[in-house]
Amino acid sequence: MTALTNDQIEKMSKGDLAKACKARGIKYGKLSLMQQRDELKKNKEEPAPKAKAKREKQEGFREGTKAAKCAELFKENSKLARKDVIDLFLKKGGLTSKAAANTYYQNIKAKLASKS
Repeated sequence: MTALTNDQIEKMSKGDLAKACKARGIKYGKLSLMQQRDELKKNKEEPAPKAKAKREKQEGFREGTKAAKCAELFKENSKLARKDVIDLFLKKGGLTSKAAANTYYQNIKAKLASKS
């Protein structure tokens, strides 16, 4: 990014000053427009953008969650009919509604199918 000149700083509107201060990490909330201009003159260079750390995608379900418990029930009882597996989710999986059990069933089935 390019550095700002004193002339550019003087011609900036209120909104432009706020954007420029924010980009340079200047806390401008309680500063007057004159104080914002003075701070910008001190910090003319815009800092380089920060690099984002890439997170690793987690395999499977987190331990101890309802989804992990339901996935285990699904694996153990994969030969049963959908209706029976959903009943198991309600009784042993900790789910409270049939709609939630249907959603868990579909998501688990899709996740396990993508692994194979």
